[in-house]
Amino acid sequence: MNNATIMVIEDESIIARDIESILKNYGYNVAGPYSKAEDAILALNHVQPDLILMDIVLKGDIDGIEAAIIIKEKISVPIIYLTAYADDITIGRIKNTDPYGYFLKPFEEKELHSWIETTLYKFNKEEKLKKNEKWLKSVIRSFDKAVITVNEAGVIKTVNNNAEKLTGFKEDEISGKHFDNSIKIFKENKNTGEYLSEGIIKTGVPVTDNNRSLLFRNKIKIPISYVISPVVQDECTIGYIITITEKDSGNTDKELIRELNEKLEISKKEIKQLAYVASHDLQEPLRMIASYVQLLQKRYKGKIDDGADEFISFAVEGVNRMKTLLNDLLVYSRLNTVPAVFEITDFSVIVKQAIKSIQNEFPGKHFVVNYSALPTLKADSSQMRQLFHNLLSNAVKFNDKDKAAIDISYKNENGSYEFKISDNGIGMDSEYYTRIFEVFQRLHHYNEYPGTGIGLAICKKIAENHNGSIRVESIPNKGSIFYIKFSNNG
Repeated sequence: MNNATIMVIEDESIIARDIESILKNYGYNVAGPYSKAEDAILALNHVQPDLILMDIVLKGDIDGIEAAIIIKEKISVPIIYLTAYADDITIGRIKNTDPYGYFLKPFEEKELHSWIETTLYKFNKEEKLKKNEKWLKSVIRSFDKAVITVNEAGVIKTVNNNAEKLTGFKEDEISGKHFDNSIKIFKENKNTGEYLSEGIIKTGVPVTDNNRSLLFRNKIKIPISYVISPVVQDECTIGYIITITEKDSGNTDKELIRELNEKLEISKKEIKQLAYVASHDLQEPLRMIASYVQLLQKRYKGKIDDGADEFISFAVEGVNRMKTLLNDLLVYSRLNTVPAVFEITDFSVIVKQAIKSIQNEFPGKHFVVNYSALPTLKADSSQMRQLFHNLLSNAVKFNDKDKAAIDISYKNENGSYEFKISDNGIGMDSEYYTRIFEVFQRLHHYNEYPGTGIGLAICKKIAENHNGSIRVESIPNKGSIFYIKFSNNG
């Protein structure tokens, strides 16, 4: 693709001119070179590059990695880094921007040319695939049958309107999740679910079955038939189309059940709204009570008798606990009523902010948090600060060691990110793995470990707001490991 336009962002003028000369010798058009990222970003208003060669250390206020994040917000373009730095922190930051490659200076011009051509080919193929997926989604949404598409691994990509009605799940509830973990399919006259996509993914040929049942929102059994067809491109299977047809069972209660389910969903929303209003409006009278009780404590301490001092102290403690409870309930309610705002979020910064808030929360506690460079992703930064604060707070609070040790790491599997937060705390039995994520669930008495029992429920809701999940593994007296998994919402 020798007529491609390559944008060069390099602050060393001699190197920049050498790169420009090399590119022109190979027949490429060159935009730039630019020594400042700011100038290159402005140039994107009138230049559409096919690829960007990006130095990391640049003149101006923005380095190459920060520039790459901004550019990807504006346009879809492959970026190759040119750098003299190979330290772990720099490489970690580079990887977090999903580059198409990086070269250490000095580099061989033939190797650079080869990489440019490979990148352009790969990027154009990916863009073609994205366009095909977009077209396929629009076609599928127009079908009058229930249709669900999954990728080659069985992860749900598209759920059309009729499939939403048939399964009881909205697309945003199950998109990005594995089909077999989201929608339950049964053989007729059997009460155990089966992995629908497993067979088709192994064989790669169309499958039809007329004797199945689907659980409407995983609760009500509906007789169905289905056809699973592979989607093939360039002789490779890139996904599957699952067409589901509801069979006439003569069940006159079916529409009534769906109507009741819709009313139930409305009721749930109303309850969430009520919880928000209640927790918000109760703040003001509680503040008044707190002020008067604290005034009583200050003015009459030691003036009545020891019993009165103790009773007033109990009242102050109770009011403070209620304030904390209402604050947590208000946070939880907002997560249910206020939509998440996704923006570029540096998780290294999020963790630093969480550590600082924990230091203020536990001034007498000794703890250390170990982590290396964390990714920059699209997420609700406010919610993520809350999530990491709650998990780090628990790791410090529920710890009987002289120093709490916390380790944070992550892995990226095909755009799905899993954060791992481990500690050396008191741990828990496996029977509590699910219970701890429910509202108002406490494993310890308040006098042992203060808290409201809402913190982990908040974490679970934040993960769900990011189309993700949270789980725990733990050994009593050894510590716990929390796993938070979600896709990059960009």
